Amino acid sequence: MTEETYKEKILEIEEKLTAENRQYFDAFYEKILAKGAIKYKEKAMLETVYNLLLDLLDAQVGGQKARVYFGVSSDELAENMLKKMPKSSPAEIRGILYYVAGSALFWQFFGNINWFSNQPVAISWVEYLVGGLVYVLAAYIFFTVVIKNIAGKSTMMTYLIGGGFFIFIIGTFVVTQLLFGHIQVFYINAWLAKLIGIILAIGYGLWTYSFSKDK
Repeated sequence: MTEETYKEKILEIEEKLTAENRQYFDAFYEKILAKGAIKYKEKAMLETVYNLLLDLLDAQVGGQKARVYFGVSSDELAENMLKKMPKSSPAEIRGILYYVAGSALFWQFFGNINWFSNQPVAISWVEYLVGGLVYVLAAYIFFTVVIKNIAGKSTMMTYLIGGGFFIFIIGTFVVTQLLFGHIQVFYINAWLAKLIGIILAIGYGLWTYSFSKDK
């Protein structure tokens, strides 16, 4: 099954759990996804969660509760399961970091195009270089440090961190423009910039599709 199919099946089966068992499972599911982000293969995690959920449902039919059936807390179960999962390769991790940085740089250029005028587009290669390095570093810290050690503690914390990361990317875009946007500037003809923008948009769309399909 694909990742999306696993997610749909998990949500469908989860509805059949009792309130107590669902609370246990939700805590386990949240923990394993948050702690396993980037470091472990998503499909392997979802497959493990799906199979565990089927076992829990069978146990529930037999009158057992999740905590008693598994013999450990939801957090301990998540930690134990992660130890057995295949890890993402360094190439896969780099691919994610490059995608985050590439996405930010694409939207930075795309947003600078004067779509409804003939004004040339000012480009500072220093701004894009600094921005790209910051985006990669920020993505690395976010996925390998923050998510692993903080986000798994609560859903609210996960949302706050995700929102903070998004705000940081926007802030970096603004700050790099203000500090470096006037250094080593060259200009691109308006029509050429629009053509480049369209080509990049098509390429970015294909890259996004390929990236999401691989995940």
